[in-house]
Amino acid sequence: MHPKLAIGLLLAASWASASGASAQECPHDDALARVAADLCFASARPEPEEILNTLRAADSDRLAAHVLWLDGDEPARRAAWLRELASRSDAGLVCGEARGPDRVVLVAAVRAGALSVDEEHADRVVPWLAPGFREPYLVFRGADGALSRRGLEASDFTRGFELPADLARPATVQLVATGPSGPQPVAERRVGHAPAHAVATTGVHAGTSVPRAVAALRQMQGVSPLRPNRLLGRVAQAHAEGVCRAGRVVHELSVGEDPSERLARAGIEARVVGEAVARAESIPEALSAMADSPSHLMALVDRRFTDGGFGVAHDAQGRSCVVVLLAAWPRAVPAMRHGKGRGVSVLRESAGPQTPPGAAPAPPSR
Repeated sequence: MHPKLAIGLLLAASWASASGASAQECPHDDALARVAADLCFASARPEPEEILNTLRAADSDRLAAHVLWLDGDEPARRAAWLRELASRSDAGLVCGEARGPDRVVLVAAVRAGALSVDEEHADRVVPWLAPGFREPYLVFRGADGALSRRGLEASDFTRGFELPADLARPATVQLVATGPSGPQPVAERRVGHAPAHAVATTGVHAGTSVPRAVAALRQMQGVSPLRPNRLLGRVAQAHAEGVCRAGRVVHELSVGEDPSERLARAGIEARVVGEAVARAESIPEALSAMADSPSHLMALVDRRFTDGGFGVAHDAQGRSCVVVLLAAWPRAVPAMRHGKGRGVSVLRESAGPQTPPGAAPAPPSR
């Protein structure tokens, strides 16, 4: 069995189409209510990056937000929107709402995990995981750009985890876990002094191709460029199109179809397999979302990967779905070795990084 590496997904905050429910179905979240209040009095609908800035300023640990404008209470429209959003989510929703003179703004986010800062110890974070999520770990990105990760033990979920002393502040801390649709970042916080409204971005320029953007990221980390691989590219393209069709930014659109299994069905095996998936209003914004996410970036610049395949698709709303499929020394394998002709019964394996030695499974959620 070959080790696998894949990273979670990051949805750029975006305006949802008017197509969400009661307080019981979407519990109140104070930070999201502050976001809704800011948006309620905005003169124009902000861009996704502005919404992310508002999330950070509100001290939210959510990685994405979905926003619905209402002319009044509109209970049927609200309920339908939340139901549709919940149907595409691996965990429950939380909501914030605000009322202005001529509009109501509802902000919803998926809560598969959380990171809170200990009130008495500013350098200690306390993680939480929703039921159904496992194999948790933290990824750190310091102010100097250094990346590192640490597995979590059961005790970390009760007493918290002290951030490394040598982690340059302000630092980004991301909680990653494997859920029903594969691994994904589930919460993120910035620790240390920084402007409350600032969100670090890579500034990917319009017109930059996906391969060039990934090559630039690897060059900045002193890592060799990836060899373009046509077979990987076909698998990546098919997944990008599937992500756009389904409206779900995940590694497993069907149970068990993780990146390794999709490659195996295409007749390819590799020592290590990884994947980054993002959807945003444009290709540069999707690339920036990957580069700004510590867990995505750690996979994209992992020096073990030798080959890359890139897929880009667009949904009916014009949003861009980007997939980067990574492999270490991929090679073609005979059909019987990767299961062709034996039906579709496949042992499901995690597409996420293996839990580091000494790390315990996720404790029961609190």
